[in-house]
This record gives sequence, structure tokens and C-alpha cells, in this order.
Amino acid sequence: MSQNLNLELLGNRIRSRRKTLHIAQKKLASMLGCSSTHLSNVEHNYTIPSLEFVMQACSLLGVTPDYFLLGIDRIGDDEDNNSEIQDKLRNCLVSIQLPRNAI
Repeated sequence: MSQNLNLELLGNRIRSRRKTLHIAQKKLASMLGCSSTHLSNVEHNYTIPSLEFVMQACSLLGVTPDYFLLGIDRIGDDEDNNSEIQDKLRNCLVSIQLPRNAI
């Protein structure tokens, strides 16, 4: 079964998780090393985030990458599984060309 990446849902999931954890947008942006404008643009689907951005957001917000990318809820999964997913995503960075506005 194939899953399609929906960037609008990705931004919504990041925003929803941030709000669930009561983290201000400005605070999360600082933690991610980006501007609050960039984070807002990602959350509202104006900017496509890089895989590194998504992985860092996952780590900071306590979810696995497949939750943000596909909506598969594995919040609280073991750290080994999360690390394996992140390693596989890092390997994708070598073969993917991202738009210039992605960080």
C-alpha cells in the first residue's frame, strides 16, 4: 500500500503537535534554528521544509518522522525505531534535490 506525502497535512501536523505541547511558534523556531516566519510558512504550507528540518522537528516535538510525513501515529515509539527511520531519511538527502526555499 502506497502512502502519498501531503505537504499541507505535514504543516498542520507540525503546528498541531507544537500547540499540543504548548510551545510558542517563536520558541520552536529558535530551537530549530530558523525564523518564526519560516516556521509559520512551513505550518501554513507556503514553504517546503527540508528533511533535516522535519527530522529536527520530530526530535524536538517527540514524534517519529512517519507521523509528520504520513500521519502514522507512533508517538512514544522506541528510540531505536525512530533512529532507524531518521537514518533512512538522511540517506534520501543524497539523492533528492530540494527547492531553494527549503532549509
